[in-house]
Amino acid sequence: MQIPHRLQRFLPKLPFQKKRPLHILYLGVHEILEFDEVRLLQNLGHQVICLGNLTVRPNSGRFRPLLPQLLPQGEWATLVRGADRNSLPPALLERIDVIIAMHEPSYLLNNWPSIRRKRVIWRTIGQSVDFIESALRPLRKKGLQIVRYSPAEARVPGYLGADAIIRFAKDPEEYGGWTGSSPRAISFINNLPQREIHCNGPIVRQLAARLPFDLYGIGNEELPFARGLVPPEEQPQVLRSARAYFSANTQPASYTLGFIEAWMTGIPVVAVGPALGHARHTPEYRQDTYEVHKLMESGRQGYWSDDPAKLESHLRSLLQDPGHAAALGTAGRARAIELFGIGTIAPQWQAFLES
Repeated sequence: MQIPHRLQRFLPKLPFQKKRPLHILYLGVHEILEFDEVRLLQNLGHQVICLGNLTVRPNSGRFRPLLPQLLPQGEWATLVRGADRNSLPPALLERIDVIIAMHEPSYLLNNWPSIRRKRVIWRTIGQSVDFIESALRPLRKKGLQIVRYSPAEARVPGYLGADAIIRFAKDPEEYGGWTGSSPRAISFINNLPQREIHCNGPIVRQLAARLPFDLYGIGNEELPFARGLVPPEEQPQVLRSARAYFSANTQPASYTLGFIEAWMTGIPVVAVGPALGHARHTPEYRQDTYEVHKLMESGRQGYWSDDPAKLESHLRSLLQDPGHAAALGTAGRARAIELFGIGTIAPQWQAFLES
């Protein structure tokens, strides 16, 4: 099994590396997560066949480039052509060793009679709630494995447990080089007007009214501070040049991709605290699964607060003091790499798949 040199330095010498690659069917629901996780598993030497939003939706490629290596090739392309994630073709399943299903329980429930003798893994993405855990309980009793994206998911009502906790992974070589040359605060949130209560919309609006502030993402056209969707090839530069990043969270997530990418780039991050981050007050979610305040040492690796006035004050100080912003961003990037870098996450996936 050939593992790229840049990953080899992170990986222990496990027996796994002497065996044939696993044939992994990855059923995704999130374009960016598929882009990151499929590449990581491929770089560990596995054959990964992805059926997900990045590879099957007609508008795919808006958030991440549709790289050729993400698409099934040769006979795999024939096997997956027209495949439905809720009704997987037997000819495809015959060739598969492991099935990883991201978040959506229907992929597991509808296919269980055909996949129950395979190794089947439910990969969470921070969106699980009580009715999802309940729906999968019968499969858990029959051998379904669970890879959680955060230990905070243990507080989801009806929690089904975990076989491993593996956070989302980012490559530090793809995120970095922060300059803070633009004295503006930014945030990445999609569809904020439709998700006000889940994304702390009132606070975002308040900050944007009082500070130089740019909001990136789709579905925000009605907001005067919205700047639209950043093409994936331009996003790294937007992150590098912004002076500060505001992380509003998206309930019920423990942390978001926007938070990871900003933190790893080296932007000083100002985040909401537990009272604003937990999904206690939304009608759909009543769970305390937010954890950014436990990952970040406020004042050294970033800032977090539940006081809107303090959030504004922290952002303002970063906009006015580039030196302070640089020190905070450097410490934050180091912590982000420790938690989410491929040097941490790749060995965890390797060990779990070999277990």
